[in-house]
Amino acid sequence: MTAPLMFNDVWAGGLHFVGEYGENSSRLVGALAPRISERDAALALLVGDLAYALGYGADWDVFGQQFEPVFTRWPMAGAVGNHERDWPGTGDAFGDTARDSGGECGVPYAARWYAPYAPDHPARSAKARGGSAGGRGAGPLFYSFDAGPVHFLMLDSESPGGPNTPQGRFVASDLAAVNRTRTPWVVAALHRMMAAPATWRRKWVGDLDNMERLVSEYEDLFVRHQVDVVIQGHEHAYARTCPLAHGACVSQAQPRTARALRAAAKSPVKAMSSKEQAASVTAPAGGPVYLLAGHGGAGFTHGFPHPLPAWVESAAEGV
Repeated sequence: MTAPLMFNDVWAGGLHFVGEYGENSSRLVGALAPRISERDAALALLVGDLAYALGYGADWDVFGQQFEPVFTRWPMAGAVGNHERDWPGTGDAFGDTARDSGGECGVPYAARWYAPYAPDHPARSAKARGGSAGGRGAGPLFYSFDAGPVHFLMLDSESPGGPNTPQGRFVASDLAAVNRTRTPWVVAALHRMMAAPATWRRKWVGDLDNMERLVSEYEDLFVRHQVDVVIQGHEHAYARTCPLAHGACVSQAQPRTARALRAAAKSPVKAMSSKEQAASVTAPAGGPVYLLAGHGGAGFTHGFPHPLPAWVESAAEGV
């Protein structure tokens, strides 16, 4: 099996909450169990809101024990969500109004989930000196990596990402440096939604408000650098858009060539030569497909507009 496994909003069902969240999380573990013995996944992505511990450390332990068969079987990559990160005074994007992490400020998440941001990032140097990485939070939780022919960009939707922020500069430089010969596909992942059917508007924390913020921060970069797919969570539902740019369906960048796929499978990775640059895959500007994949364990939410926007190709809110 070469496709990645995607799940998020999976809540552990530990000490802090009872009922629906824990029940659904247990169902997810049961659904994943047969796949462990039957076939492998290439990668598992957890795009935020993992344990819903909200300051209760034992819930992180329950979460880890509950999903241990999965976590020890497949490579894992995570992105931080509001229930791990948001808290006043920590440099988040919500004007010191959000308290969704229960005071965790991203610290337990950062201690348990590796975020390999660049070694020359100023926050890493500050932490090495025993200092702060910016506010009282856990430091940068954005990073990128290659897996086979795919370049993954894992973002922190809870922190600012404009062009004059550390995250914004990282995204711009990272996408500009992607070698599309070695990694023909680019996938971005973040917890909050950039493009999904939504109705909730509330200053700082509303779905529509944050979609507007994230679009203003990242959409031009995603279109310019031909990001293929954006994986999102936050709302506990499923949706898939058309290839999308600036609110309208557009053509998707042309399929990557067999030549590029063969090149992507080769190693070791090294700096591109001028010959490799000339052979790199190019395609007309299109738009990424946005996937809302927030249906992994927590109870379904029901906030879709009706009728759905024309750019939504498929959607399900559960029952």
